[in-house]
Amino acid sequence: PYYVEAIPLLCSVLIELDKQGELYHIAHKLVEANPDSAVSWYAVGSYYYLVKKFPQARKYFTKATQMDKNFSASWIAFGHCYSA
Repeated sequence: PYYVEAIPLLCSVLIELDKQGELYHIAHKLVEANPDSAVSWYAVGSYYYLVKKFPQARKYFTKATQMDKNFSASWIAFGHCYSA
């Protein structure tokens, strides 16, 4: 239901706008539709990053990077999570 290539950008925008509910909803729908996709777990990690639960965010960013080692958005978010 989502244009997967745009999800990292959408997550970043929702984080900047502090749209917790929308990001939670999108992450939930992505995981429900495709639990084997790195971008789904990236969205979950983005939600936890937004609500400042950094250990959980790192867990899901790690999962995303393990699923797709070339998914650069997740590596960048992982670094931001450590710096926060």
